[in-house]
Amino acid sequence: MYNFFMRLLVVSLAVVMSLAVSAQEKEKKGPSPFAAPKNLKVLPTEGLQPTMVSFNAGLGVMCTFCHVQGDFPSDDNPNKNIARAMIRMAGDINSKFPDGKAHVSCFTCHRGAEMPLMAAPAAAAPAAVFAPAAPVAAAPPRPRPVPRASQLPAAAAATDRRRGRRRPRRSSASARR
Repeated sequence: MYNFFMRLLVVSLAVVMSLAVSAQEKEKKGPSPFAAPKNLKVLPTEGLQPTMVSFNAGLGVMCTFCHVQGDFPSDDNPNKNIARAMIRMAGDINSKFPDGKAHVSCFTCHRGAEMPLMAAPAAAAPAAVFAPAAPVAAAPPRPRPVPRASQLPAAAAATDRRRGRRRPRRSSASARR
């Protein structure tokens, strides 16, 4: 009886503690910036979260690169105005395509970096310029050995049956030995 009450006490304490922890976590998080967005000057409300995720991936930055932590509608971060200009630029470019599809995004220029590269990376000099190498003939691939029919148990049995031979069967007494 004592063991039952101790188990009941431990389980009830665990439930109460988990409820208290979950209530504290709800208080810490605050409202979602996607629940009721404010101050949208360039983007539509629908599809806002996937769009922001694509911005994060395209520039390789976190939300606080453009937004003020805890106050997402705020325009205090100058990067937010730059982002708006870039969104308008990509929209203008995409509007000139007759098919109506998005051909240009943040990733087109930024490639996951905060600042886009303004020039292509320097190409490495080809090795053939410095030391011409003689062509090396590659060895032809070695064929894998193919097993003969006699090496395959099922094929050997089928071959014996075609020839009219019967393989001796083991008796149950000899199989046990």
